Amino acid sequence: MLMGLREEILSTLRCSAAQHIRFSFTSVHGDTVSVDHTSFERVASAIVSGAIRIVRSTASDDGDASYGGDEAGNPFEVAPLHHRRMQEAIVLHEAVHASFDLTRSVINRLDNEVAAYIAGTVYLRRTGFPRVRYAGTFEEVALPAVSSIIHHGAPTADDLTRIRGALERDPEYHRDIHWGCTVSSNSCYLIDRGNG
Repeated sequence: MLMGLREEILSTLRCSAAQHIRFSFTSVHGDTVSVDHTSFERVASAIVSGAIRIVRSTASDDGDASYGGDEAGNPFEVAPLHHRRMQEAIVLHEAVHASFDLTRSVINRLDNEVAAYIAGTVYLRRTGFPRVRYAGTFEEVALPAVSSIIHHGAPTADDLTRIRGALERDPEYHRDIHWGCTVSSNSCYLIDRGNG
């Protein structure tokens, strides 16, 4: 039986691999940025309650997803997952943004993106997704941080510098990252263009 998009997203947010994502790091401003199973459950609960609404993406690229906390109903726009792990990782990536929004977390845009890419990459690594399938993406850049998290519990400063640098050099993120953010809100999010 085929699941609807809402059920696919809820299933991904509540799956075992997502429930085992847990990490924290120090932001560029010295604050602690944390992601764990409660981040994904918070978003799942908001979807169930209607605080976040699911919108089927009309984009031609299946890797396209976004969370728009600045729009009515906090739309979570995504293409059908169909049990594709890269698409599921993108959902978890966007869920990190949504979770920060729901908790009104103080976090800058750069570290918001760093946390989201790490979460998606932890999911890919834990589910055995072939590394060759995300060569040349931000997920590949995040792999050393994920290895540090799996083996030592946290990313190293060098891991974080590598991801931040890649994001700052990317033309899609560069201009938005430098706007900054005082409180996780409508203005803190970027639309992710598919990268895998």
